Amino acid sequence: HDSTSWFKKDDPSKNCAWVSAFSDARCDTKGDDGTLASYSCPSACGLVVSAQDSDEWYKTGDSSKDCSWVAEFSPQRCDAKGEDRTYASYSCPQACSTTCHDSTSWFKKDDPSKNCAWVSAFSDARCDTKGDDGTLASYSCPSACGLVVSAQDSDEWYKTGDSSKDCSWVAEFSPQRCDAKGEDRTYASYSCPQACSTTCHDSTSWF
Repeated sequence: HDSTSWFKKDDPSKNCAWVSAFSDARCDTKGDDGTLASYSCPSACGLVVSAQDSDEWYKTGDSSKDCSWVAEFSPQRCDAKGEDRTYASYSCPQACSTTCHDSTSWFKKDDPSKNCAWVSAFSDARCDTKGDDGTLASYSCPSACGLVVSAQDSDEWYKTGDSSKDCSWVAEFSPQRCDAKGEDRTYASYSCPQACSTTCHDSTSWF
């Protein structure tokens, strides 16, 4: 949903409704809270994430294995890669009961054309990409990266090389510690969703 508190820097009269009236030109506008309109006013900017399973997705090499096939044995099949190179978790959100949707405003630093859809096309190489907002693709595009997020912090995760630095340690200084990489090679943002307040919706107050 669009933020009810966002407005153009130094001009409270120009809110998400103002953005929607001329979105092509206004979605790059910076808000008083430091976020772009495209981040805080996703609906106004036409960035609405589909909650429906794709009618076109199927597992690489087998057109009979579509989202219905995924649903029969979910979540085990949610990391299946499709012919279009996206994961089932991204293209079959209903089948996978995907709890967290990809950001509609994230993009690679200095390149707005490279968003979560771009990440999903070649996720093995792109999930470590840093976004213009400073977050990694693996954090802001969990479905694109094949990360069907649990709602619970892992009891086993800890920062690489230091078993004392677990999800509780992450929580003490979140979100700064949420891109710490674990001994199991997952990021804290993935394995410690409670500590990192990993939610299904974009923040309307982050800056």
